[in-house]
Amino acid sequence: MTVLAVLVALTASGWTSARLGGAGVVRAVLRNVAGGMLAMVVTYSGGVLLDHFTG
Repeated sequence: MTVLAVLVALTASGWTSARLGGAGVVRAVLRNVAGGMLAMVVTYSGGVLLDHFTG
C-alpha cells in the first residue's frame, strides 16, 4: 500500500513540475517515478542488509 501511495505522489509531482516548467509531461513523470523507485529500492536493500548483519 505504501509503494502505491508513493507511486501516485511521484506521478503527481512529476506531472506538476512538467506543467509548471513547460516540459514534456511523459518524460518528467517517467524520470520522477524511476528515480523515486530506484531510491526506494536502494534504501530498502540497505535496511535489509543492515538488519541481516546487526540481527
